[in-house]
Amino acid sequence: MFEDPYKNSNHKYPLLSEEINVINQVWDFLKIFNKNYVSPSEYRKSVLRKVRKKYKIEHFKQLEEIAEKMFWNLRWLIYPLLYKINITKEEYLEFLKNDTNITIPQSLLLCEIKDYKNKEELDSIIINNIYLNTNYYRTFINKIVIINPTSRRIMLKAMEGSSSIFSKNYFNLLSVRIFTDRKLYEKVMKNPFYITENDISLPEFYFQYDYPFPNLNLCEYNFIESTSKTRLERIYRMYFHRENPERHWIKLMK
Repeated sequence: MFEDPYKNSNHKYPLLSEEINVINQVWDFLKIFNKNYVSPSEYRKSVLRKVRKKYKIEHFKQLEEIAEKMFWNLRWLIYPLLYKINITKEEYLEFLKNDTNITIPQSLLLCEIKDYKNKEELDSIIINNIYLNTNYYRTFINKIVIINPTSRRIMLKAMEGSSSIFSKNYFNLLSVRIFTDRKLYEKVMKNPFYITENDISLPEFYFQYDYPFPNLNLCEYNFIESTSKTRLERIYRMYFHRENPERHWIKLMK
């Protein structure tokens, strides 16, 4: 259907030539986060050690931004097949061609994004978030709540995982399963109908894939703008802070 998995006029967020040139580096970067199911604490320590050993902050930022484009291009290509059951290939191509300004439906994303006017309103939204009322959920606080102070927007979502206390989202789990396997990713990006024509196995044990990423998330592309100082600050806090960066994983970043 499509010749190149990384260069396609139907991609929502086209990769630049210089980004495609470092695609192998991006996949090496992503491998660090594709660790078998372990406790959140063990996982944090593992990825922190590997990231700090291999990357500088600006290089991390570059690779995360490319990965974010790749991830959301994948989601853009496969969501019509889950949202419009039994869509034909002709209808699918027409849909991609004509609906480039449409966003992925919230019925698939299951996220909530709100505007806030001031600190008081922001604090009220946070206090009333039911997912912050337990200590276990606070382990994942920066994926339950993401704040963009520049645009004054806040993103809220339930944490996902295999545990019975976590939410489930097939669209997210399928997207992640594909994105963590380069060969599978490239197959699907060339032929999105691969997901309807083949049985793709899903992990039995997992917690939300975007957990280790400061900015890549499951709700909105570029929620923290690539030009924003906040984007670099979030990377710094989670991975490059001089005094125990791990603590910033479990402390809400405002």
